[in-house]
Amino acid sequence: MPRIQPSWPVFVVAALVAGCGEGFPSPSLLDSLRVLAVQPEPASGVPGEPVTLTMLVHDGRSGRAGAPEPTPPQVLWIGGCHNPPSRQYFGCYPAIQALARQLGELAPDTPIAPVPGYIGLGTEFELPLPAGILEAAPRYESDPIHFGVSYVFFAACAGELRLDLKAQGTLPVACFDSASGRRLGPEDYVEGFTTVYTYEDELNHNPELESIKFAGSDVVLGACDTDDDCAALAESLEGFKSYACSDAGQCIPAVARCDSADGCPEYAIEPDAPQLSAEPDPSAPDPGHSEILWFNFYADAGEFSSETRLLNDRETGWVDNHASGWRPVRKAPGKVRLFATLHDNRGGADWRGFEVLLRDP
Repeated sequence: MPRIQPSWPVFVVAALVAGCGEGFPSPSLLDSLRVLAVQPEPASGVPGEPVTLTMLVHDGRSGRAGAPEPTPPQVLWIGGCHNPPSRQYFGCYPAIQALARQLGELAPDTPIAPVPGYIGLGTEFELPLPAGILEAAPRYESDPIHFGVSYVFFAACAGELRLDLKAQGTLPVACFDSASGRRLGPEDYVEGFTTVYTYEDELNHNPELESIKFAGSDVVLGACDTDDDCAALAESLEGFKSYACSDAGQCIPAVARCDSADGCPEYAIEPDAPQLSAEPDPSAPDPGHSEILWFNFYADAGEFSSETRLLNDRETGWVDNHASGWRPVRKAPGKVRLFATLHDNRGGADWRGFEVLLRDP
């Protein structure tokens, strides 16, 4: 195991999404490997205590008609960067490169292995916070509250991750096809970072996404063996009643697919969260303001009327109408995976996913 200096800052990696301009795919369309959210627990740090990071990663290739179910992606975390210079994530890069050189010298031809607190594999990573993270953090008169910042970088690969000191991205790793050895591109490889804040005498909690409704009804009604079981369960519903029995034995919404958005019906996707999720935000410029909360919507087929919806505004408060509309545009029948992620402006997150069955008209 390499000897790693415990003083280097922790970096957090978040996936960057191309804009929605002409020629670019919609950010809500999951047609490649994507990291949708990272949830820290607790949502802000406590000096000397660990924070557990959990990733929501989805391989959108599974939504392509006739495509086999892909194998789970390989996920790498790099932590240990706390209070970098100027509080910016790029202040972590020299420490990352130094760590990579140490690993390359000690084990140049072996797979990347976990190093507790610094390198992790899988969709969860435990980040220990220094007991003195607040004492080591700079103090500025302009800060509404004193805080420390930690960054954790990640990489997700639909293949095999290998150490690569000449990699062109921000991390010294690259993604390769396990069978052919071919280097994989952006459809199969994601880099990013996530930020963990530690506040003085304050603790942020994750917002809670309680449920999602599809066209006014629950997205999952209950267990089933056949479609007839779902019809019986839906009998008492006042709104949407069309459900089918999924491969997992759950009743899920079933709708007719559309060849194009023209004339395609729109179904309301409405996530629900308690107003208590909008906690007072001591980091806000003005005292008494609550957190900003918003939803992001994703699907591996179809189109959303709104890809992002505000749930709580710092100044005007709670937003009752936060649903988005979804059109089932796809050329082939089959299941579609949809997600709603909920975020606050201090790094908290939650999410839910569900399936919809598309049938031929």
